[in-house]
Amino acid sequence: MDCNVGATVTAHADSGVQPLDPNAPASLLTLGTGNTGYNASAEGAITNVRTHDALALGFGTNENIPRYSYQWMPDERPIIAVSRFLRVRVTTPTTGVNMKTWIVWDE
Repeated sequence: MDCNVGATVTAHADSGVQPLDPNAPASLLTLGTGNTGYNASAEGAITNVRTHDALALGFGTNENIPRYSYQWMPDERPIIAVSRFLRVRVTTPTTGVNMKTWIVWDE
């Protein structure tokens, strides 16, 4: 989702931001506990939000593990404005769930 308020997060490290093109310039992404990170401890009061993709998955046995991946087509991809925040929000049970998330973007 695209929103107007950052969250209090565990700050991401520079080494975690990997360019797809090894010749690309350094990212302009702002790292820090109120900017880019994971494991949000406080979300802040969101007053303006645009949801770009939402999905509900059920959690079953190990034989029935849900998987989800999505790639936007160039003409339909969301554009996040400067001074806005992109969030991936996941609500899961506190145990028995292992999730990995990744995001690819253009600057």
